Amino acid sequence: VNSSTWIQQLRFLKKDLIAKINDALGKEMVSEIKFKIGSLY
Repeated sequence: VNSSTWIQQLRFLKKDLIAKINDALGKEMVSEIKFKIGSLY
């Protein structure tokens, strides 16, 4: 993410995001998501 504001928002939504990802996968494969400020490249 590009700001601490986005990190805070995504951390707030993390449990729901993990649940939705696992629902889409059909089984529990994701137990943690980590966010950090910076670019992917």
